[in-house]
Amino acid sequence: MTPGRLPLAPVPAEEYQIWLSRLRRLRKDLAAATPRKKTASHAQIAERAERIWMERGRRPGTQEEDWLAAEAQLDRERNSLPQAVRDIETALGSQAVTVTFGGNQKAGKSTLANGAMGRTVLAVDDLPETGVICQVSPGDCDEAMVVWDVDGLSIERISCTPDALRELTALQPKDVRRHNAVLPERLEVTLSGTRIPTGTRWIDLPGLDDTPETSARARRGIDSGDVLVFVSSSRQFLSEGETVCLAEHVARHGPASVLIVINAFLRGATTETWEAFRRRNLKAMLARAREREAQMGFTDEVPLAVHTVVASALMAGNPAPYTGAELIEELLALTCPDHPRVRRTRLYRAAERLKWIAERIETRRNALHDVLEDQRSRAAAVDRFRDQVHRLVRALVELVSRRVIEAGAAVEASVTDSWDALTISATCRYDRALAAAAAAAVDEGMASFLEKLQRSARDSGQDALPEHVRGTIRKELSKITFDVRGGADISKVAEGVELATAVATGAAGVLLGAFTIGLGTLVVAGVAAAASHTARQGAQREAAVHTRSNILSSIRSETSRVSRDLLGLQGELVQQVLLHACLRTNGRCGPDPGQVAEFEALGRLLTEARALERAARRFALYGGHK
Repeated sequence: MTPGRLPLAPVPAEEYQIWLSRLRRLRKDLAAATPRKKTASHAQIAERAERIWMERGRRPGTQEEDWLAAEAQLDRERNSLPQAVRDIETALGSQAVTVTFGGNQKAGKSTLANGAMGRTVLAVDDLPETGVICQVSPGDCDEAMVVWDVDGLSIERISCTPDALRELTALQPKDVRRHNAVLPERLEVTLSGTRIPTGTRWIDLPGLDDTPETSARARRGIDSGDVLVFVSSSRQFLSEGETVCLAEHVARHGPASVLIVINAFLRGATTETWEAFRRRNLKAMLARAREREAQMGFTDEVPLAVHTVVASALMAGNPAPYTGAELIEELLALTCPDHPRVRRTRLYRAAERLKWIAERIETRRNALHDVLEDQRSRAAAVDRFRDQVHRLVRALVELVSRRVIEAGAAVEASVTDSWDALTISATCRYDRALAAAAAAAVDEGMASFLEKLQRSARDSGQDALPEHVRGTIRKELSKITFDVRGGADISKVAEGVELATAVATGAAGVLLGAFTIGLGTLVVAGVAAAASHTARQGAQREAAVHTRSNILSSIRSETSRVSRDLLGLQGELVQQVLLHACLRTNGRCGPDPGQVAEFEALGRLLTEARALERAARRFALYGGHK
């Protein structure tokens, strides 16, 4: 803690300009990466309107006004990141320096401000007076404007006299003028012949511990300033409430933004009473400030600066040493944005705003990351599902094919050497046996396939296979047909042999339809019949061996052909499944390249915003040397 003026090192100009150029680049990059503006929802507007209503002191009858203000704010924030950076640039480049006089009611803020600027214009009294923000700027003549609303839409020129100003700002007198029974938002006063430096404006604020309305107004005024002159009464110096208020302010604006003034209330402002106050009270007050310095956010690099003054004596023009000559010197030095205290405050606020920007970039990036991860997860699930479909179709085809080959082996085993079982009509039984076995294999394979496919589709987030596609797959598999060849009508073979034998021996006695009957003929016929019978049996045996071989060969070739045909169906079956079960992905697989590019751009913006935030905070706290 440093009593009196605190020498702060200026921010290095070269580093500061480099930082500004990076800030401008960030704004341009943000503008290029900002998504299209969206309309705020009803719930968002309602929530913001309630916040505005509370900030403005819970004024009755302002629902429509608060709602419109909330809608306007949210509309601006839809494209807020580039605008927020522009606002930082504007604030950093503003040539007007704002000094605010704040503190609890009756701490002596208006008295100190009157004395510091060398003119008694602001209302002072034993009772709390100021309920309105009073902004005072130097000028060539005295002028006053009253602004009735926060947005500055309702303005009225008034007489620039203490009584006229008091009438609009004082809280207690009975003749207080009201506009719709509401205090104005602020007064804008221009005064000639004051000590306020050119290009600087001083703002006298309502008490922070007054009504909710005036307290909210005071906080708005405090947040608009570059340096806060926090006035604390010696009657209750640095109370718990004041400590908390200062800690909150330092957290938002940085430790360079505050000058604490102990306003000593003496029983008669004389040298004796002043010296007695210094001996008995001031040491303890400074010790209290020292104890709470870290709690309020001050550091070794930017310690707490405390001035002590008798504000009433200062306002009265008393030249005594207790009228804050050092404080006045400090205030009159706050003339331009290059002043270390002003620049550090603005940089600290810029760091806080950049932190806000970075958090929103990170929020957008995290949301997009979740989208991309979901898309990647879906793509991976689709790929797994595709692989699973291929495996399941292959397993289905292999099962049916294996069952067909097994059925062929079983049918082969049933083929007999008996000539009467190898006729052409008998071979149809082998066809039917193979077809029945194939149908049973299809049923078995489809049952297992559909069960596993359904489970895989569910696990992968895909649609279930429609019933008509199931029928299509079953129909494709059921096109299996067999054509077992090699069977012969062996009885006809035998008849042909018999006829040939009879003709060869002439035993039939048949010549051009003439029949010869006699003993010799019968003998010959008997011999011929025996020969014919023998020949027929031999022919049957030969035909049976040949036919059996042909049937076995045909069964093997048919089962092999069917197996090959089934393998050829695999690709078509896979396409059928994927075409109808992957509808949810709409054929897309993997993240959108545009979203990936946006995610990468947001990562770069986040890195730059964080780096700028750290640089601004370093300038604000250490002057750029660490």
